Amino acid sequence: MDQAGYTAVEKGYVVPTGAPGPGHGRPLASAAAKPCSSSSPPPRLAPVVCLSLRNPGLTHPLPPSAPALASTDVEGTVNDPTPFPPPDKAHGQYHWTFERLLSASLVPLIGATAVSSVNPVLDGVLCTAIVAHSHMGFDQILTDYLHERKFPVLGAIAKWVLRLTTAGVLVGVYQFETNDIGVTELIKRAWKGEKKE
Repeated sequence: MDQAGYTAVEKGYVVPTGAPGPGHGRPLASAAAKPCSSSSPPPRLAPVVCLSLRNPGLTHPLPPSAPALASTDVEGTVNDPTPFPPPDKAHGQYHWTFERLLSASLVPLIGATAVSSVNPVLDGVLCTAIVAHSHMGFDQILTDYLHERKFPVLGAIAKWVLRLTTAGVLVGVYQFETNDIGVTELIKRAWKGEKKE
């Protein structure tokens, strides 16, 4: 009997001290849950790893550890440093600055179109800025949740759907601005709309 209170490993069962006889222990598979620490005594049913380390007479050897699955995405070994992409201001500082300036420019553009008379150039600039702002926001959502590294097919499809949708919206805005009343005039008419009797 060892110091942990286990008498033997019989027929694949861990038999605690004081058990009435063979067949009253628990299966080995249910006992392997947590690793033991050498400073504290193991729980009543210790993991098989602890028994094998403390009981040299264990007749059932532990199975060899499964080999790590090789991945095609991993380059080098675990001791190599993480490779970082080369710095590119177009994807970092310039892109972030352009997004902030575009977002901040929407406030005066909306104010200018609200107080001025209908101006097709100002209306076109406002509509293009809103579409660009929306495109960049949806692109960031796709980058965060459907990154092409994790979802190579679905991520690429979603990016192209976003690009085609944005192009379609820009064509629709152009058609509405040149062949109809324009977005600003539409909003003004809807705002001042009166019921016809």
